[in-house]
Amino acid sequence: MLTPDELFSFIDALRRDGYNLGAEHYIASQDVLLALAAQGQWAGQARGLKTLLAPILCSTPQEQAGFYERFDDWLKQNPHLIAPVPELEASSAPSPELPPSKSDLAGLARRLRPWPWMAGGLLILLAGVIAVLLATRQPPVEWRTL
Repeated sequence: MLTPDELFSFIDALRRDGYNLGAEHYIASQDVLLALAAQGQWAGQARGLKTLLAPILCSTPQEQAGFYERFDDWLKQNPHLIAPVPELEASSAPSPELPPSKSDLAGLARRLRPWPWMAGGLLILLAGVIAVLLATRQPPVEWRTL
């Protein structure tokens, strides 16, 4: 199973080969591992990680093209990372309901965000209409008697 330390050793090798990588790249690649593990999608299969890590670790098309080859070579040198994982049997029990994730809540916030702007715009429009009506109002006519 791939650990963050093993992934960091691969990133170190990329840096030695001339990739321009900093601490943010190490953190982002570790975040990928943690996010997959948190979603239950990471079963220790390192082979599928290259398509997730390439956009994070490569800054040019040439680096990205070389990255896939380097990643495959690295896996060949570390066969314990590609050990098969036994498949889980499908259970008939329903999976427990998970609480909404931060990304779900952020999506909801984005969808609701236009409402305050629309309400504010409506108030401004209403104030403008009232101002125009008051400005164009004619003074009352005075009747003079003889």
